[in-house]
Amino acid sequence: MLENYIRIGHNATGSYGNYVCTDLADFPTPSEMPYTLNDVDKDPFTDLAGFTHRNRVRIDVLTVDLNYKYMTDEIQAYILQRIQPEWFYVELINPKTKRKEIHKMYASSKSTNVLKATKDENGNYINEYISFQVTLVEE
Repeated sequence: MLENYIRIGHNATGSYGNYVCTDLADFPTPSEMPYTLNDVDKDPFTDLAGFTHRNRVRIDVLTVDLNYKYMTDEIQAYILQRIQPEWFYVELINPKTKRKEIHKMYASSKSTNVLKATKDENGNYINEYISFQVTLVEE
């Protein structure tokens, strides 16, 4: 288990690769956390001879999938509230350097599967989730 592995905040100063965040808060530890490192190209093309030409502008842009299993309404609501703004700051371990870093990110797709829905004594629905997934993408 990756206890206190991820923290998310909303107030930061600095620039790419050198952020300082003043309001980092612990984030629920995912069951799985696959990541990808992507290159960003500007106007790549393949010429008539079949050769690809690249104009790589960035390397290793981080995309992280946070996968959760068996969660409650409260945990899902907390996650959705923390990733609410358009941009937020995520402290996690850089897979190449193995050091904690703060990345400016946004939440892309979010998906969930409901295991069961019940009603409480006030008639409010309470969902239990078999899975929840959110993708975080670096600026």
